Amino acid sequence: NGATAKTKLYPNRSICLPKGATVTTAPSTTAPSTTAPAAAPAKKKKATTPAPPAAAPPTTAVQVRTYTAPEVEAIIRQVWPDDLEDKAIQIAIRESRLKPTARNWCCSGLFQIYYGVHSKWLAGIGVSSADQLLDPNVNATAAYALYQRAGSWKPWGG
Repeated sequence: NGATAKTKLYPNRSICLPKGATVTTAPSTTAPSTTAPAAAPAKKKKATTPAPPAAAPPTTAVQVRTYTAPEVEAIIRQVWPDDLEDKAIQIAIRESRLKPTARNWCCSGLFQIYYGVHSKWLAGIGVSSADQLLDPNVNATAAYALYQRAGSWKPWGG
């Protein structure tokens, strides 16, 4: 399916492995358990002067990755099955002109997914905010899941 070692993997998606490929598992990332007893809570002292207000955390600009139209098409082709990818690209062109950050009053991303309507099932595939739908990989994956749920192109008027 054209995936590489840098290809993101998403829940409920299939991957194709070449014949003879071996599978290794990643090391566990769970924190080790501790057996030390918990410390007794410290006694509270009565404050004699009010504490200074907490400083606001510094703001940092989030850099948004930009994608070219060919990169977006490649993402769609990677996510969607071969027999559906051309139609998916046509829809993404119509919905967003292949601009991952496209947004209107209700919908977000390449396939203009309405987060407010679909938030419950989107959470099941790891999408917990409309802003996540501005990532073309996430949006294409969510759009394919929406297509599967509908069993057709109906969510996009088809």
